[in-house]
Amino acid sequence: MQKKDLIYPSDFESKIGFDRIRAMLSQKCISPMGIRQVESLCMQADFCKVEVLLNQTEEFRQICLQNLPFPSSHYLDLTPSLKRIKTAGTFLEPEELTDLKVSYQSILSIHVFLNKKGSNGQHLFPALNTIVGEFEPQTGLIKSIETIVDERSTVRNNASKTLAGIRQKKQRMEAEVVKKVSLLLQFAKREGLVADDVELSLRNGRQVIPLPVANKRKIKGVIHDQSATGQTCFVEPIEAFEINNEIGELQIQENLEIIRILKSFADYLRPMVSQLLTSYGMLGTIDFVRAKALLALEMGAMLPQLNDKPIMQWTKAYHPLLYLSHKAQNKWVEPLTITLNEQQRILVISGPNAGGKSVCLKTCGLLQYMLQCGLLVPMESYSDVGIFQRIFIDIGDQQSIDNDLSTYSSHLLNMKFFMGNATQQTLFLIDEFGAGTEPRIGGALAEATLEKLNASGALGVITTHYANLKLMAGKHHGICNASMLFDTTSMRPLFKMKIGNPGSSFAFEIARSIGLPEEILQRAGDTLGVQDLDFDRQLQDLETKKLALEEKELHLKLMDKHFSELVDKYEILHNELEDKKGEIMAKARSDAKK
Repeated sequence: MQKKDLIYPSDFESKIGFDRIRAMLSQKCISPMGIRQVESLCMQADFCKVEVLLNQTEEFRQICLQNLPFPSSHYLDLTPSLKRIKTAGTFLEPEELTDLKVSYQSILSIHVFLNKKGSNGQHLFPALNTIVGEFEPQTGLIKSIETIVDERSTVRNNASKTLAGIRQKKQRMEAEVVKKVSLLLQFAKREGLVADDVELSLRNGRQVIPLPVANKRKIKGVIHDQSATGQTCFVEPIEAFEINNEIGELQIQENLEIIRILKSFADYLRPMVSQLLTSYGMLGTIDFVRAKALLALEMGAMLPQLNDKPIMQWTKAYHPLLYLSHKAQNKWVEPLTITLNEQQRILVISGPNAGGKSVCLKTCGLLQYMLQCGLLVPMESYSDVGIFQRIFIDIGDQQSIDNDLSTYSSHLLNMKFFMGNATQQTLFLIDEFGAGTEPRIGGALAEATLEKLNASGALGVITTHYANLKLMAGKHHGICNASMLFDTTSMRPLFKMKIGNPGSSFAFEIARSIGLPEEILQRAGDTLGVQDLDFDRQLQDLETKKLALEEKELHLKLMDKHFSELVDKYEILHNELEDKKGEIMAKARSDAKK
């Protein structure tokens, strides 16, 4: 199965918000290699692969939490340079040699860090250690580079005897030029050819004397430049001209010798290129895992219990983007606790508009996808998570002008794909199931579709307002209702999902709270019909009674606890009194004997 077949539709990532997670990961990378791995990140359906990826991220998260000195500098990308020198006759520039030295030093330091073992002889970070694998460090590489270039990326004088001789000779001749030109400048000052405060200048890399135009023939030499005003010309004395020409020839010889040295080093390096490219791939992976760990810390993500089967037993799960947004505003996010398993495979979530149904749906899709991309997820660590072979989603406005498709037509095409491809290893997520067309027809089609999906054995979460879908939970094994709680006193959603009962839309109550005329509400109620209106009211009454029962149950538990504490106190007091009684009786008998 191709990676692209694991998810549907093609814009899956943007629909669930993973494109923003990917962008956040890229920002946390410190190398182009890491960013490239973020760009190629995709869902994995193999349990062992996912397990390794999650363990690697968790180990790096622990490294960050413990503030361990992990090497995190000079993550430089030398892969283009190394690939270039595969061709004979090519070479690395001195600056590239310096980058190679410092980045390869980081690679060696990472290798040492990840090879550390505990007192039991086992690696301290076994999952991360698999990244370095059979890495064989080229320990002599750094020293070899240091013999050629210094800290300023300049080729050293002693890189070869020939280079040392050329530079020594050039240095002597440069000193001779400075001496000759300085003497001529002093002569010009004595003769009044230039002002006393005039200094030597540099033009075209050569020492020159600034002379007034009227005196330019007074000193034999070559004119290199003229001032903007045209009153001053810059003359190189003839005595220095010949020497400078020789220096120029020495410069050419120096450049040729440097190129020869660099080519020679490239010849030495070329057999190692393949292994070095592997090492820089490793560096990119480390950068990628580091970014995942930093993102996990930022969003409070943990490593849950991974199972090799499709399951969701999540406790206090958060939508990461919503969590980060609310965190910045010091606002609370209601966590999601959800269970999907063999007995409870499909969850039908209902409740008021803007009550959090779609957020629950997106949370399920985003966290499951993140998990199977090797990312830690924000939920309790004792949560049970599983592996799905495919994830399908139908959410949002999918109207297409190009394909002449309405939103509902696109929805039907998605349902056709879902029914044709769903298996027991599939997770499907459908928002506002059946909406977009005439309600009775839309509800009937949605019910038939849900029956088909239920028969496939797939796990799923859907959101709806349709009563017929809510009633399916009592008729079909594997389908369960869930409701988004609503505070009828303050007339506001609580954004909290509760599994077990369907939810009311609270449409009439919300309309009344915002001031819709009572006669409109009365007319709407008459139009809706007593049966439908009673069903919605029954849902509200059921939820109200359930909340009241839960409150009474909590009250009884507290009273029972209080009663138990009183009994314990009574037993302690009774035992103390019995002990005191025994002491008094013993003392009385003792006194009587006297």
